[in-house]
Amino acid sequence: MFLDDGLAGDKDFATALQCSKQVKLQLEDLGFLIAHEKSHWFPCQKLDWLGFTWDTKNVGAKISTVTVNTLFDCEIFCDASDVGFGGYITPFAESHFENFETFGNWTKSEMGESSTWRELECVRRVLNKFKNVTENKQIIINSDNKNVEHILKVGSKKLKLQSIATSIIDFCEVQKINLTPNWIPRTENNDADYLSRVMDHDDWGIETSIYHYLCNLWDICTVDRFATHYNSQCERFNSKVWCPGTEAVDAFTQFWGNDVNWLVPPPILITKTLNKLKQDNAKGTLIVPEWTSAPYWPILHRDGEFRFCEKYLLFTTE
Repeated sequence: MFLDDGLAGDKDFATALQCSKQVKLQLEDLGFLIAHEKSHWFPCQKLDWLGFTWDTKNVGAKISTVTVNTLFDCEIFCDASDVGFGGYITPFAESHFENFETFGNWTKSEMGESSTWRELECVRRVLNKFKNVTENKQIIINSDNKNVEHILKVGSKKLKLQSIATSIIDFCEVQKINLTPNWIPRTENNDADYLSRVMDHDDWGIETSIYHYLCNLWDICTVDRFATHYNSQCERFNSKVWCPGTEAVDAFTQFWGNDVNWLVPPPILITKTLNKLKQDNAKGTLIVPEWTSAPYWPILHRDGEFRFCEKYLLFTTE
């Protein structure tokens, strides 16, 4: 037998103290093992219990300011703008991970969706981005769009919005996430708002005609390692942040050795890409800018020859 969450009171301090002592003695006489570290035997007129602040002086109870820290592991803040989405996760004191943030840009068609669609889709993408640290967690997800909180609680009659909401709920069930949607005013969501307006200047690619030309010339690539759902050249792709259809977030966490890789990395990741190809004994087509002053160039090109390459082509702007 277990007894839990008991609360008692009396007309004055002395009587309450005597009552507390009697209850404690009776429980011990009956053989119960008391968790003293969780008990409060000394009478008081104000305390936090079960997420509420109980105040017998002012006669009443209100939601405790410590409820969030007590019941939840972390908070996620999300926001969507006309050009993109952004969000970050912040742990409470007892959680053992650092803050994380993410952002991405909308496609032209996504820019034409309603603001509620973008805000709800933002929640979906941010949650998926942080799935490695949110599994089995109690989470508050904050949005400055009131429709997001409402739809995640009761659903929507609009098919597009209901589809996203269902996807979020299914994701949380698989990840064993207890999600609590919460509306906050825009003034409390400035950081997520800033992230939603960041443009990804490393988001570059190659014309599809060039991709097909190279595949016909060499091998057909099986996976695009640096892509999004709107610019992937292959059916399978990895992405920088979560987006619909991505096989993995962060290509460097995957094994490349079993695929023919299509590689158009941001310039800052070219050296890391070369090392990954060597590490996994992988093959593929690598596209890089001819920047002879870049740190990666001496690794790739030395003494007038390209290293690590079986074949190469040099495209000019002329």
